Amino acid sequence: DKMKNAWRSKLTEHCRELNKLFSAYMRECGNVGKVELYESTESLSKWGLILSVSFRKDGTPVPLKKSVQSGGERSVSTIMFLMALQDMVKSPFRV
Repeated sequence: DKMKNAWRSKLTEHCRELNKLFSAYMRECGNVGKVELYESTESLSKWGLILSVSFRKDGTPVPLKKSVQSGGERSVSTIMFLMALQDMVKSPFRV
């Protein structure tokens, strides 16, 4: 339990930073975006990230799904997410 709480704390911290960066990139494009940590009660293996976006002025962000957003909207969201992720990682390669 102690190890799980320490892991959760660090993961939450990284997710908060990722959300800040992703939101800023989306805002620069005139959109809204957020990243949330999904914590499954079943198992740690079911944990994940939920990307929510809105491409409508004053729209409420909804989870990124192929049945909701257009292909272009999903592409923009994916690129903004990758750029935010790269800002958090030191790497000699960039997308």
